[in-house]
Amino acid sequence: MTKIFQLIVARNDQGASGKSVSLGIRITLGDQTNILPVSPECRSVGAISKEVKALQKELEDSLGMAKDLFEGKRPGGGMSITDDMTPSQIWGVLSAVSGDDAFAESFNSMAEERRREVAEYILTSCNIFAGKAAVFSERYDSDTALLE
Repeated sequence: MTKIFQLIVARNDQGASGKSVSLGIRITLGDQTNILPVSPECRSVGAISKEVKALQKELEDSLGMAKDLFEGKRPGGGMSITDDMTPSQIWGVLSAVSGDDAFAESFNSMAEERRREVAEYILTSCNIFAGKAAVFSERYDSDTALLE
């Protein structure tokens, strides 16, 4: 299997103190291959380690959801949000909802405390410039914890 993750090294003129790396994912479409960042730039081993652990957690959460799916735990034909789910797992369910209005409705139907937990996860751990996270960051009202 071809490795899909690659370090992206930022080059600058500040010497060793100016080093930064981010984790990227290799995407091949047709005959073109691009490396897209999936983490922010990190200036220390500790920072990149934290990002790798967050990605590992997301992968583990996805594996758990896949196991549930294969075990027939899909009530009503779709994944439901339960009280024991982590914000990452909830985000996995929400980001799969098609349509921005249905996405907002699903998010807004949760209790306020839960919405705030999920919002914090999305805004601190997800790329808010692409996909559903971009829709979320654009529509989220932090005062009400609702998507407008």
